[in-house]
Amino acid sequence: MREPKGLTLKEGLSEFTEWGMGKYSCSTVRTYTDLIGRFIVFAGDKPLADIKVTEIAKYHGYLKNKDYADSSVAFMMVALRQFMKYLFLRHEITWDYQLVSVPKYVSRSYAPVETVDARAMIDGIRAENFRSLRDKTMLSFLYSSGVRVAELCCLETKDLHIQDGHGSIISKKNRQLRMVFWDDATAQLMKEYLPQRELWASSDAMFISMDRKNRGGKLSTRSVQRLVADLRPKANISPHSFRHGLGMRAVKAGIHPRYIQKILGHKNINSSQIYLDVHDEDVVKAYQKIAA
Repeated sequence: MREPKGLTLKEGLSEFTEWGMGKYSCSTVRTYTDLIGRFIVFAGDKPLADIKVTEIAKYHGYLKNKDYADSSVAFMMVALRQFMKYLFLRHEITWDYQLVSVPKYVSRSYAPVETVDARAMIDGIRAENFRSLRDKTMLSFLYSSGVRVAELCCLETKDLHIQDGHGSIISKKNRQLRMVFWDDATAQLMKEYLPQRELWASSDAMFISMDRKNRGGKLSTRSVQRLVADLRPKANISPHSFRHGLGMRAVKAGIHPRYIQKILGHKNINSSQIYLDVHDEDVVKAYQKIAA
C-alpha cells in the first residue's frame, strides 16, 4: 500500500490542481481549485489526516445556511468530493470519499426547454442567408442531440457520420468518447448547411463563426448563449436547457436511465436519475390539477 505523504490541505490541493490539468479542462480546474480553497478557509490548513467526514458535513450545512442557490451548493460539494476521491485513492485519507454527500438537483434557473418553445425558436429563424441557416441548424442540433454548448462549439465535421445519422465526440466533462444522434429535421437542415459551410470555413469546426475577426473559425460558446438569449420566449431558457429538455423527453418516452446516461454522456447514472425525480414532480402536479 502506498504510504501517505502527510500533506496539509493546501499541499494536497496543489497536487490535485497539478493532476487535474491532465484530466479536466483549464476552466474546470480553476473552478475546482477556487471552490476547494473556500473549504480550506472554512476548515483551516490542517493535516489531511485530521480531516473527517463530519467536518465536511458541517461545511455542507454552513453552505446551505448561506444565500447560495441549490445548484451552487451542489457544485461546491461535487468539487470537494472529487478532491476527497483524489486523496482517498492516494491513501492520504482513510475514510471512504463516497461518504461526502452531494445533493441532487436540476437547475431551476435553466429549466428543461419545452418542445413547443424549442420548436418556436428553431422555426422562427428564417434561413435567408448563411448565418441564419447556421443558427437554425445549430439550434436544431442542440435540441435533438442534447450536447453541452462547449461540445457543440468543439464539434468538427470529421466527428459526424452524416449518412448514418450519428457522430462521436469526446465529453467535455469526463473526457470519454460517446455517440451523439440527431433527428430527421436536423438531418435535413445539415444537408442544406454543409455545402454552404464549405464556402466560408477556415477551420474544421462544424458550426463556424461569422464574426469579422474570426470568420470561418471555431464558434464561441458566448455566441451560442447570445443567440439563445435573443430568441428565447422565456427568461429561464439557456443553451443547457436544450440538454435538460432531451433528458426529460427521454424519461417521458420511457427510456431506461442507463440509456439516458449513454445518450447524454453522464459519467454516473445518478445524474440521469435526476430527470426521473423531476418527472415524478410533474406527475404530482398533474394529479393536483385533476383533484382541484
